[in-house]
Amino acid sequence: MVVPVLDARTAAAAPPAPPETGRAGHGSAPGTCGELVQGVLGHRDFLITLPVDLRVQCTVTPSPAPGVTVWPPHKTKVARSAREAARRLGLRLDTAAGPGIRIDVASPIPEGKGLASSSADIVAACRAMADYAGEPLTEAEIAEIACGIEPSDAVMYDHPVVFEFFAGRVLHDPGRRLPVLAVAVDTGGSVETQGFRRVPYTAPERRVLARAYDLAVAGLERGEIADVGEAATLSARVNQARHRKPHLERLIALAAQHGGAGVCVAHSGTIAAVLFAPDRGEAARRAALHAADLLPGAAAVSVLNGR
Repeated sequence: MVVPVLDARTAAAAPPAPPETGRAGHGSAPGTCGELVQGVLGHRDFLITLPVDLRVQCTVTPSPAPGVTVWPPHKTKVARSAREAARRLGLRLDTAAGPGIRIDVASPIPEGKGLASSSADIVAACRAMADYAGEPLTEAEIAEIACGIEPSDAVMYDHPVVFEFFAGRVLHDPGRRLPVLAVAVDTGGSVETQGFRRVPYTAPERRVLARAYDLAVAGLERGEIADVGEAATLSARVNQARHRKPHLERLIALAAQHGGAGVCVAHSGTIAAVLFAPDRGEAARRAALHAADLLPGAAAVSVLNGR
């Protein structure tokens, strides 16, 4: 926790002042292309993130009104995260006399698709608050804030990690990025993460997920996209009993046809994606065209760059 250092004799009489008028704070965070693997390890729910090059940008500026004002106004989780970040940073925003702050959110990430739009909003807002205050917030602190609001994707980290998404803890950090090309297919509709129905994993599913976990972690540590893709496909198939992707088997066949490494999904969203090594750009483009022809019911097909 970041706490301003004050003399104990004056702490009660000298609350931290808000930043100078005119100061702005900036923060950003990536979305994801679903999750490489999601499941349980023992009694711990985990996911392995796949950050992509869709980034939310947040800007914090002073406001004469007290409290937190957010634009667009439906971004209520941004307001909640900003208040908690302000508390940790020692900023007083909710006094009746003001001043407060305004947070402007610019996001290219569609909501309700499993691309971590809410998590990216929250992380970007926390980073903007820290920049505004001129004090740091660590990734672990931001993870605590995010998971205090909702189960979170680990987009406070700039590369794939194994993340306990209810508790906000990193269970394992492979320590490297995953520069893949993801041919993302939106199967349509939207999902509200907080209301998503959770179905317990069976013993056979747990064994499959343990295999997927081992493959993914080893593949990430070695930079072996084939292992990561195989792990993602295993996890995607297990997830069919929870949130079925109608085109999954077609996409797995398409991946094999075009030399893709496998298929990952948004486990509580509408996105599925064929993964390609970064030097397979032409194959990825052909696969995207093929997917658009093969799956006319899909809402959108695009190619995203993994991080």
